Amino acid sequence: MSKKTQGSASRAYARIAKIAGVAGVAAMLSGSALADDAKLDGTGIKMGLFGVGSANAYQRANIEGAKAAAEKYGVDLTVYTGDLDVQVQKQQFDLALDRKLYDVFVTALMSGDQLCNTIKKAVKENVKVVLYVTTACGGVPDGVTTLVNLMTPEAFRLWWDHIFTTNEPQEFAMLALDPNVDLTRINKTQMEEAMAAHPGFKLVSYQNTNDTVPGAYQMAQDMLRAHPDVKIIASASGTITQGIVQAVKAAGKEGQIKVYDFLGNKFTLDAVKSGAVTASMPGLPYTEAYVAVESGIRAMKGESVPKLINPAESLKIENGPIITKENVDQFKPEY
Repeated sequence: MSKKTQGSASRAYARIAKIAGVAGVAAMLSGSALADDAKLDGTGIKMGLFGVGSANAYQRANIEGAKAAAEKYGVDLTVYTGDLDVQVQKQQFDLALDRKLYDVFVTALMSGDQLCNTIKKAVKENVKVVLYVTTACGGVPDGVTTLVNLMTPEAFRLWWDHIFTTNEPQEFAMLALDPNVDLTRINKTQMEEAMAAHPGFKLVSYQNTNDTVPGAYQMAQDMLRAHPDVKIIASASGTITQGIVQAVKAAGKEGQIKVYDFLGNKFTLDAVKSGAVTASMPGLPYTEAYVAVESGIRAMKGESVPKLINPAESLKIENGPIITKENVDQFKPEY
């Protein structure tokens, strides 16, 4: 990583620390999946986990992390998956609120805008709300305990700055996630702002995928035929990256195209080792949900909880959090 990129990383995490409070982040992470807090007791707490789905490995790792924390601390946890449907998720919330089922909602929202009033209603009814991965109402509303999230605007910008500062200005392509997901819009905004800060880079293809390997493979193949001179492809997820790597291999362009991955998983980090992927911002789905459950317990106990917790702060990786061939052996993938 260049000195310029290291500086960007320092500034990004300085902004995160300013929001959350350095001491608070350290305290929370000392009780995370990386170092359990033996004194924390969730006995008697009823908690609902409202996820967006369970279709992919990232979402399943979220659920596994939440279940592990609940078992560790004695929390009565019920898991709901929203089937990637905002109306389904709203119905699940409404049922829980009407029947007063839970003390704590731990949730990744399908749409923070469409479910804004639902979250505000939960807060008004004295339900402790912990967000993970996604924001609500454009941020972290008053009364919400915390947001546990690696995928902050700062993290996306750090990733794009890394891509642009480690390459000469040129054409590039991006395979993104569902356009209706808040995080997709945040990532695109950070890409556009980073492009403005690094003149000369030209986006020749931006496609929203269904976050499957076959779907990403077909899109990447079509893009490579339409833009044979592209030497940089950015990917919004480990699943998409797998499809891109397969397409690059099928096109006979291994070693000619740099693939940059976000939310790195076991496949992509193995690909970093082999050189098929140039760099990855690793995904931390297990830790995100684990820390979210812990945060809910702490809120119920009346403890102070930082407004924003970024689990990447816990990564002890030289020149991290971005993973490259030089530091990939220092990170254990979570999914």
